[in-house]
Amino acid sequence: MKIVFDESKRQANLAKHGFDFADFERCFHREGAMTVPTRPSLVGRPRLNLIGRWNDQIVVLAVVSPLGSEALSLVSLRHASPKERNAYARHLED
Repeated sequence: MKIVFDESKRQANLAKHGFDFADFERCFHREGAMTVPTRPSLVGRPRLNLIGRWNDQIVVLAVVSPLGSEALSLVSLRHASPKERNAYARHLED
């Protein structure tokens, strides 16, 4: 599945959270990620939280918006909260 993103959002996310959207496919381990539906965007598009590993070191949260079955639009990439990390740890135990 293709990952797409807005360049201005990429720059803002990098400055705010230190994660680069351009590294997502190389660094984020989607195969073990936990998918959690979240609130839709302001224009009503569905969104998902992906909680998983970044380079096998850091648990991160990616907010994505599906673009049909072809691509995901990356909206945000940040450290997961303690609550999200705990949910991910339980996910790995299952």
